[in-house]
Amino acid sequence: MARQEATSNTPHGQKWKGGRIFPPLYLATVLAFFPASALSPARAQYQNYQENYNTELAVSRLISKGYSQLNAGHYEAAISTLSQALRCGPTRYQADILAAIGSAHRGLKQYPQAISALRESLKVNPREKSAYYTFAIVYYEQKRYDDALAALERYKMLAKDHKEEKKADDFIKDIQCYRHLMPAQEALFAGRKLEAKELLLKAAQQDPSPVSGAVHRMLAHAYRGMGNSEQAIVEGQMALQFEPRNKSINYVIGLCYKDLGKIDEAIAYVKRFAQAESDPNERQKAREFIQDLEDDRVKLSDTSNGLPDYFHLLLSQGQLHPWSQSRMPLKIFVSDGTGMKGYRSNFPSFITKSLDTWVKASGNKLSYQIVDNAAQADIQVEWTEDYLFKEEEGRKRAAAGITANQPEHNGNTPWNIGHSQIRIQTFDCLSGDDCTDDDMYSTCLHEIGHSLGLCGHSANYSDIMYFGATNRQLPAATKRDKATMGKLYEHYQSRL
Repeated sequence: MARQEATSNTPHGQKWKGGRIFPPLYLATVLAFFPASALSPARAQYQNYQENYNTELAVSRLISKGYSQLNAGHYEAAISTLSQALRCGPTRYQADILAAIGSAHRGLKQYPQAISALRESLKVNPREKSAYYTFAIVYYEQKRYDDALAALERYKMLAKDHKEEKKADDFIKDIQCYRHLMPAQEALFAGRKLEAKELLLKAAQQDPSPVSGAVHRMLAHAYRGMGNSEQAIVEGQMALQFEPRNKSINYVIGLCYKDLGKIDEAIAYVKRFAQAESDPNERQKAREFIQDLEDDRVKLSDTSNGLPDYFHLLLSQGQLHPWSQSRMPLKIFVSDGTGMKGYRSNFPSFITKSLDTWVKASGNKLSYQIVDNAAQADIQVEWTEDYLFKEEEGRKRAAAGITANQPEHNGNTPWNIGHSQIRIQTFDCLSGDDCTDDDMYSTCLHEIGHSLGLCGHSANYSDIMYFGATNRQLPAATKRDKATMGKLYEHYQSRL
């Protein structure tokens, strides 16, 4: 994160104003009243003053030009002009010129050259505070946070007024916040939500800082990922105080209210997102999301949500299709996704874990075996890095997985499943980021549930067989999920 002082201003955040140099005119006036015999030493002194004045005047003009170029972001031109000023010879401006050259090199991301110039500046004048401030910026951008803080402390010692001290304190706060923010971001994207939360809370202690909005925005993501949507809303609203124009925060808050089943509030925040969004594709996605939320309102009012299972709901929809007991054990083939975006070697274990969960839920009426030949399989599981979409109610919806069941050719109605094809996306279907293990397991559990006979969806947010992923869901089947699978196979003869 670049500091504004480094790009639009001099290293100490001030425009160059030029020096005030007094010409030795008084000396020329005095010389006119003395005889020539007495003037040789005085004349030499006058000439020396005149030469120094001309040098400093030339240097002053070059410095003024160089700082104008630096302020405008013309870093290469500034280096050329200021280097020319240095070549005019040592002047009282030498340390300041070298510090400015260091700032220009920083603007070009030429950090070794910047550090070299700044060190030369401090050799000339160890109290050149602008050099210390630019050192802080350089170290900050190199993620050398301890060195940046040390440079700022030195700058504060040399500060002339409260304004300069406050500038240093704000920068220190920025660094203290940012040094936790970046590893927190990495932890969050890797699915280590608890670690991310702890780092972000440390960053939040620096409020307010230039990155406070980002801190609270990421805390909202972390809390939501941990299933605490209530606290995620609090953090999201704090983020909006720092970044009122950040439309993405409204979307996150909308998701949190969706998790809590507060549909009206969710719609309100998603509408705010849509109103602020300039991308027509994103606005369309928001409108589709709002429609999904309207559908959610209907689903959440379903009377079956208070029952111990949703068997009769699926039965009424014609969405219960078991496997014939004669097909046991079901043969399962799992493809190799090595090399695909986001794929990890532990993904197949989530398939077997899901199968074990549903087999147990069936009262062990179901059984399976893993096979190496896809042609022999009853259920084929395929990993894909293609985006998946479901057609539901006339709309396309992004999907983490899709299951297609084909009927057994026995002429029976209702029919039994004869073959099942599962496709699972190897990365997050909404963000494009890598999936967490919990998210991938939840997807596998959901799709395997479809392939084993629960072909429809629950109307309860908490069930793993709900039509979408929510933060009310744990990466596990609920009692309602298990009871529904148990009812589907309760008339089958036990294998035990």
